[in-house]
Amino acid sequence: MTLDRPRRKIIIYVMAFLIPIFILGIIYALRGIYPFGDLTVMTGDAKFQFVDYLSYLKSIVFGNNDFNYSFSKNMGGNLRGFAAYYYMSMLNYITLLFPSELLPVAQSLMWLISSGLCSLSFCILISNLYKPSFDNLIFSAAYAFMGFAVVYFQLSMYYTNLVLFPIVMLGLIRLIDDSSRFML
Repeated sequence: MTLDRPRRKIIIYVMAFLIPIFILGIIYALRGIYPFGDLTVMTGDAKFQFVDYLSYLKSIVFGNNDFNYSFSKNMGGNLRGFAAYYYMSMLNYITLLFPSELLPVAQSLMWLISSGLCSLSFCILISNLYKPSFDNLIFSAAYAFMGFAVVYFQLSMYYTNLVLFPIVMLGLIRLIDDSSRFML
């Protein structure tokens, strides 16, 4: 049975998203990372800095603090610059679904989803440059787990850049190929 092209492309994209999540889930299980053990993925800045920032984001969204003025920032002031730097990854808003004591769990989930999105975006790039093929899954998973990406897991504010990079590259390649085509 052969699949028609649109259905094949959808299956490839779904698999590109799920394979890194599955692989990372196995790694979590082998290392005893929550929900398979007591360890968390929080290290470095993610453990000592971002959990506090994400907790503060929750307090802003749920009305306990004000976005426009805060004494939590130096001598007082607005949080616009701070928010632009730390909160603008859309995946950060997953943390709003979790109580504050489970933010490390939310962070683990964010990393799972980020790795899937990273792989998916790279698969979209190479499927548009060449053709949709199951071989693309190897390269898209490799992009999701390259050393650079794994190091940036703990810096969620930058990880979105790795997710969007292949899409931006696809737009630039299309723009170079046909300069009248200015939309991705």
